[in-house]
Amino acid sequence: MLKNWRFATLIFLAIVVAILTVDWAFARARLPGITIETELETPEVIADGNDTAKFVVRVSENGQPRDHDLLQIWLVKGTGQLIPKWVFTDDQGEATVTFTPAPYNRYDPQDVVEIAIMDTNVGRLIEVGKNTTIEIPLVIPTTE
Repeated sequence: MLKNWRFATLIFLAIVVAILTVDWAFARARLPGITIETELETPEVIADGNDTAKFVVRVSENGQPRDHDLLQIWLVKGTGQLIPKWVFTDDQGEATVTFTPAPYNRYDPQDVVEIAIMDTNVGRLIEVGKNTTIEIPLVIPTTE
């Protein structure tokens, strides 16, 4: 009886692994058709802790907008505040993000901030993300 239980458990686990593997393979095959584009509304931002920069993220698959995709956004290089850090795309496949840089510090000078964006909705069961980055130039304020 114990052998039958072990065999049934092994078969069940094999089926689960097969389903997850197929989902992962389909998601990986779709990645080349998905594009994430960014458009910075302001060319640069003053690193004074008050100035903000907005950018639009557009997600499409084979030229068609991907609506209601969940995007994760985080800082790769630099400091500041991103609002929001998680956002869904709208019906046109777009989401707007606001970045406020930390005040300039002469002991930790930075002239650019790099922000990573990942679409987490490519896979159905297993998260397979499509990544891109955007760089925002920082302007040193005239008074520190």
